[in-house]
Amino acid sequence: MSTLPSSAQVVVIGGGVMGASTAYHLALRGMRDVVLLESQSFFGQGATGKCAGGIRYQFSTAINIRLSQISLPMLNRFEDETGQFIDLRYPGYMLLATTEENIAEFKRNIELQHSLGVPTEWLSQDEVRRRAPQIVADDVLAATFHGGDGLVILRQCRLIEDLSCVVNEIAPVAAELVADVGLADTAEKLPCLLRGLAGSL
Repeated sequence: MSTLPSSAQVVVIGGGVMGASTAYHLALRGMRDVVLLESQSFFGQGATGKCAGGIRYQFSTAINIRLSQISLPMLNRFEDETGQFIDLRYPGYMLLATTEENIAEFKRNIELQHSLGVPTEWLSQDEVRRRAPQIVADDVLAATFHGGDGLVILRQCRLIEDLSCVVNEIAPVAAELVADVGLADTAEKLPCLLRGLAGSL
């Protein structure tokens, strides 16, 4: 296990995608006194490691849509920026409506997405059958589709070593983390304690 500093300007708890991204972008902005704490032996073993790698703009809340608009374009430059190949693909997401309740919900979602600049398409049943003939669409009433939705297949990981300190195998509870690493007395002095509780912390 890496040697822990006695204090840090920023402590990020959780080495999943949210925590790692937070530490990475802080480093890009010149922050060098960053500690990233992870309770497991490897990064991304919690929720991050269990996801299917899907990326999308089709959400039902403005905050998630805006987060996608800010974060997903980085994936296009990810390999150039980090040197890590991520096998980025854009097959698009087709969400199928099979009930009138689905239709009402999807229409609200697509109206919100359009208002935020996401060009999601509304597809009729016939259009669903034309675009995806392999689907048995007898119960499909309509669908939404966005060609900018896709997935990332991360086959291997190269650690980015431009952070002050990366620590694995710490106690699994955030409160215990602070105490166990000896930061209890200095926690109040930290300008920012980012509780990125990604993974299984």
